[in-house]
Amino acid sequence: MQAAQILVILYISQATAWTADAPAKESAVPAEELVWYDDFSDPSRWKPQPAWLANPSATAAIAGVAGVAEFCVDRPHQGMKWSRDLPPAALAETPWLAMRYRAKNLNQQHGDYAIYVRDGKAKRQLSPWMPGDLVADGAWHVAAVNVSELTDRPTVDQIAVQVQAGPAGAATLSLDWIGFSDVPPAGALILGRRDAVPCPADWVAPPSEAWTAQPSWLANPASPDSHHTTTAAGITRFRVTTPGRGMKWSWSLPAPVDPAGFRYAVMRFRARNLSPHGHYALCFLGKPLAGDVDYQVVLSTGELTADGRWHTVWASLGELAAKLAPVTGLACEVQAAASDAELEVAEIRLANRLPPQPLSEACSWRPGATFETFQSVPLPADARTDGDRWLQRLRLTDWPATERVTVEGIPFLLAARPRQLAATSIQDKSPLALAADCRGREVFLLLLAKFFGPDEPVFGGGRLKAISDVDRFRLQLQYDDGTADECLPWNISAGRFGVIEGAQVLAAAADGAKRLRQIVVCDGTRQGAFAVAACSARIAGERGFPQVLEDTPPLVHRPTVTTAFPPPQFKISGTHLHVASGGLAAEIAWDGLPSWRRLEQRASGWDLLPGPNPLVGLTVDGQAIVSASVQLRDLAATADSCTAEDAIDGAPGLTLTITVEAAGDGSLAAGAAVANQGLQPHRVTLIAPRLGPYRLSADALAAHYLVPKRGAAFDNRPCNYRERYCGLFPLQFLDTFSPADGRGLSLRTEDTDCAWKHYLLEKTGVDFSAGVEYAERMLAPGERFQTPRTVIQLTDGFWLRGFSAYRDWLQTFYQPAAPRLAWFREVFNFRQRFLHWLDPLYDGQQIHLQRAVDEAVREFGGIDYLHLFDWGNCGPHGRIYGRTGDYSPFDFLQGGQAALRDAIAGVQRQGVPVGLYIEGYLLDERGRLGGQFGKAWQLIDAAGRGARWPDSNEIDICSYVPAWREVQAATYAEKVRQLNVDGMYIDEYGFASSHFDCWSAEHGHARPGYAVIGERETTRAIRHRVGREKTGVAIYTEESPVDVVTQLQDGSFTYAMSTAGRTTTRVPLNVTRFALPSFKTIEILYCDKPTASWATGVKWVFFNGEAIWLEGPAAEWFEPETRAAIRRCYRLLREHRDAFTSDRPTPLFPTLLGGVYANAFPARDKTVYTLYNSRHRTVRGGLLSLPWNDGASCEDAWNGCPATVARQGERAVVTLELGPHDVGCLVARQKP
Repeated sequence: MQAAQILVILYISQATAWTADAPAKESAVPAEELVWYDDFSDPSRWKPQPAWLANPSATAAIAGVAGVAEFCVDRPHQGMKWSRDLPPAALAETPWLAMRYRAKNLNQQHGDYAIYVRDGKAKRQLSPWMPGDLVADGAWHVAAVNVSELTDRPTVDQIAVQVQAGPAGAATLSLDWIGFSDVPPAGALILGRRDAVPCPADWVAPPSEAWTAQPSWLANPASPDSHHTTTAAGITRFRVTTPGRGMKWSWSLPAPVDPAGFRYAVMRFRARNLSPHGHYALCFLGKPLAGDVDYQVVLSTGELTADGRWHTVWASLGELAAKLAPVTGLACEVQAAASDAELEVAEIRLANRLPPQPLSEACSWRPGATFETFQSVPLPADARTDGDRWLQRLRLTDWPATERVTVEGIPFLLAARPRQLAATSIQDKSPLALAADCRGREVFLLLLAKFFGPDEPVFGGGRLKAISDVDRFRLQLQYDDGTADECLPWNISAGRFGVIEGAQVLAAAADGAKRLRQIVVCDGTRQGAFAVAACSARIAGERGFPQVLEDTPPLVHRPTVTTAFPPPQFKISGTHLHVASGGLAAEIAWDGLPSWRRLEQRASGWDLLPGPNPLVGLTVDGQAIVSASVQLRDLAATADSCTAEDAIDGAPGLTLTITVEAAGDGSLAAGAAVANQGLQPHRVTLIAPRLGPYRLSADALAAHYLVPKRGAAFDNRPCNYRERYCGLFPLQFLDTFSPADGRGLSLRTEDTDCAWKHYLLEKTGVDFSAGVEYAERMLAPGERFQTPRTVIQLTDGFWLRGFSAYRDWLQTFYQPAAPRLAWFREVFNFRQRFLHWLDPLYDGQQIHLQRAVDEAVREFGGIDYLHLFDWGNCGPHGRIYGRTGDYSPFDFLQGGQAALRDAIAGVQRQGVPVGLYIEGYLLDERGRLGGQFGKAWQLIDAAGRGARWPDSNEIDICSYVPAWREVQAATYAEKVRQLNVDGMYIDEYGFASSHFDCWSAEHGHARPGYAVIGERETTRAIRHRVGREKTGVAIYTEESPVDVVTQLQDGSFTYAMSTAGRTTTRVPLNVTRFALPSFKTIEILYCDKPTASWATGVKWVFFNGEAIWLEGPAAEWFEPETRAAIRRCYRLLREHRDAFTSDRPTPLFPTLLGGVYANAFPARDKTVYTLYNSRHRTVRGGLLSLPWNDGASCEDAWNGCPATVARQGERAVVTLELGPHDVGCLVARQKP
């Protein structure tokens, strides 16, 4: 396809080291100018693509000659294309594609591209250079084109070269290098638009006081008295004063604006106490194009620096402008991480040029400095780079003119003119070492950072603006004694750990007792570079930044002295119930809306309640029932229970019944029922039980919680959770505790029928509130709704009491529908591969499954399971999977069913099980079933629309439809029979979140149909039919379903670790893995995108003793360090698989050092402990106290050496060193 743009050639005549006519490789590749480049040291990265053109040459070749790639087509009138993937290049920052080339004998009249880049637009090719744009004279040339002027997409991620031979044949396009930069090389031939038009003037949003709060737009809206917005002096201030709550505000513009004429959205802001976990900071509202949504996120909350200073943040508008035109309104959001969170907005602007960034906005600085207690550390001479070029790239202004300068209170000595910095490489990972030679207590760097392109998906995506992980950046402090401390430094300028784009001062704690030899900046990213402008060490005095040490005390349990109590007593006094049940004493008032009056831990005499609070919450027909509307009709008590029945004013015949009974030492069980004995239906929502506010300690920091959602929250900071019982919150308990005070309160539902409910927990200051909320339902006359039994337990404050009680309750009924499979529990490297996509194992003639095994062994250390994704593709009909009554995928494979079965058997003979992917919800409309039944079976969303996968031919099918269940069950069984596989996968099942609820009135379920129930019954049908066909087949889903449903399958994928990274928690933990240890969990760190640099995520998986899901070409989707971590973890998991398949693992085993966490996995003759250092710096010391006897031993399995142990009687303290955010592994053995 020809390029749509008309281009002209311009020439810039400056002389430069990029000179075009020098022989190849006589001048080095301009690596410091090109952000991404290929110097063709390895031309094999370029793959021939004969299917991409109509006249491919069978003899075309690419050759590396003296560091130059020669793309050759020797036959006249024939051609070839070659392509390679590249890291996403952000065109807003690096718009210039430049190359040094030499061409001869090309067909320059050919209408297809010479150079192509992929921007994701399928309907046209993005062709920076056509053959006619090249100078085919056999001489070397440097050329450049501004790709951002040719597309509205923000990134490109593939590049291709085409050579078309002219009548003489022997066509060659030689490339010395090619790459992206923020500026064109001087002396380059510039390809530009002939039809360029002047840029419009910037659009600036006028100040307005007409912002409207939108509490219905978010799940945790702040109450009306705790959110505010004001506008004064052109600045709009948004505030939320309650931690854990948020608010969104919208404003309709006085006149629409078309974003298509602008390249950037720019916002000047100041923020404090913001949570980074909101939906957006700035959003555009307007008319969608091509059926898209009517809003687009412009800036995420994670892009804001909430340090109380003014900042300017920007976003590229290319892709957004293609989705929304015109913009008719704006929206902002504040999520409060602490009290009095605020966002002040001074300006919102649409522009075509980015504004300068004054240094004073990034850092507080002044000229001059005093070094009384500091020593300047010199910059290395061999890493010096042009400082002015760095300032240009960062658009930094007001850089100090003096050599001595004080920045963020730290004295620094800058290099004299010419301005020089010491920098790492832009594209390559490279260390930068500074010789220190001093005894320092703290080390400070005045650092510049420049990032390019979008962030890695595992770290949140969006434009890369900050690094807060040790995988891509860390400092290493090396001492004369051979030891080293590593850390993710404290960013004084930003007020958090990590590095942000621009200028900043970083602080690292040093061991003042040792002589510091060297400071190493460890650059672990290929998407940017770091430049040190100056370095100083504090050599005397107190530490200025003690928070860098993170010296938090460990959790220590100090239980209250217990006393033997008489049997439970329930006594009625008037309308009040007085309860004594073991260590619990309570008073409940039944008059009006039932309420708690006292909840006391008897051993300490501590009343948890600061005042009366409701026992239940009831809403009828949209109106919250107040105490005055509740009339007590009946009250009865026994020695260990009490039941009260209430009538509701304004709802004739509607009754509320509450029963409270003893449930063991220190525990009460509560249940509630709403019955409609009237003549009219009523909509009813019930919260039962409800607790709070209640207090476990006078110290807010001492009071902790465990919320066992996917990616659990184990923390003591303010929170606000409302979690739906589904795969996002699959367990049935909440726990709050103050170990230091010896007090705790846990709440547990005992529901085996999967009632639709939400679990509620809020912490504000010292106060907790908790409860269980049941979904609104329509109660017809004669209907009654009964809640499951819920146990409220006062504990001694140990952090596992609620978990242990819940796990014990599970054992009273838990019985898997099929015996657990030992081989499936021992899967740790779970490899997903494709027949047709990404890294295909089918070449159109043969199926090459052995390649998957060989690659996994080589790159990941081994493979325990091979999962085939797109085996069920049926060509033009889509993903059909050979469902009963539909097309067969075997008709689209050479050799058909037999070929696939034989390939699978070949892998199985090596001891590697094989499983198949089948979609649980999606049905392709192009198939027979989709065409005949799709509309009737389709899942209907809350707006009455048929649900479908975006921009596809696949529609979602309701999990309640009996005919669909039958098709699925029959299909799964048939594929097991046909291919003799070891496992079958149900995609998208397990989440059962609200967008899988069906609102159809035609499917025979309630409206809506709660997806948990629909998925449960479909899974049950599949389990039954597969079991009849073959025993020992593993059934697994995309997410861990609710606890009750896990009995119907063998395991699941889970996104627990991925979610933990976005959760306010002290430790990454998958509680489901420990509560249901026989249920196999396989962690997906990120789906359908590279795991890339996140080696720490791999280690989180190991810390939890889980399997890891591995997708994508190993060398391309996993950095070398990540692959090394996978191999290391896999070796230990396999070696100690007896421990990691234990039926009684213990999470959060007590440790001796704050910020260090441990899990225990007992086996017959040993216990394996995994450890995690949540601190941002290296820790050393005694970490665990273990039982010990004369024959005991302890191995540091992570490092492959004996552990250091100090015996203390019948116990021993194990000393270890753990790096920042790193893991460890101990194997302790006791003599029998």
